[in-house]
Amino acid sequence: MLLRLYIAGTSLHSTRAIQNARKLCDEHLSGRYQLEVIDIFQQPALAKDHQILAVPTLITGYYGMNVPYPGSGETWGMWA
Repeated sequence: MLLRLYIAGTSLHSTRAIQNARKLCDEHLSGRYQLEVIDIFQQPALAKDHQILAVPTLITGYYGMNVPYPGSGETWGMWA
């Protein structure tokens, strides 16, 4: 399963998002996933093409099956 994690730069929030995504995927998808990290500052066209409005955002490679990302322990978001 291809998962794309959109982040903004190298901030602490972005770093935690990457660590949390890898941890959750390792726990729940154990070797059955490929995580692609996309920095919207480095690749703004991809964010525009995929209509990313907020970061961090984790989406699947399949159209219509976006996975809300829980962030770094905030009370918003969910894991599906």
